[in-house]
Amino acid sequence: MKKILLIDDSDTYIWCLQKYLQRRGCPVETASTLKEARAAIQEEMPLVICCDLDLPDGSGMDFLDEVRAADKELPFILVSCHDKEDYEQEAKQRGKEKKR
Repeated sequence: MKKILLIDDSDTYIWCLQKYLQRRGCPVETASTLKEARAAIQEEMPLVICCDLDLPDGSGMDFLDEVRAADKELPFILVSCHDKEDYEQEAKQRGKEKKR
């Protein structure tokens, strides 16, 4: 069964979201870096990706581009604790550009 891939360097956020999803019967895999996320995707493409914008080894926005190059239809959710509208606009634009 395909899993939901959660990518975030906040242990608290990952723990809370993982427990919430698992209680609802969703299989979850976690990664705290993009390196770990890439390794997880090599093993099996997830059902959906939920990725932080700012990670220790790179940008979730750049990772969105990588994923879109491999799979244009895979649901990808970007999350951030930063309140910056520029991120939202850029993410929407990148997602749209890769779907065409």
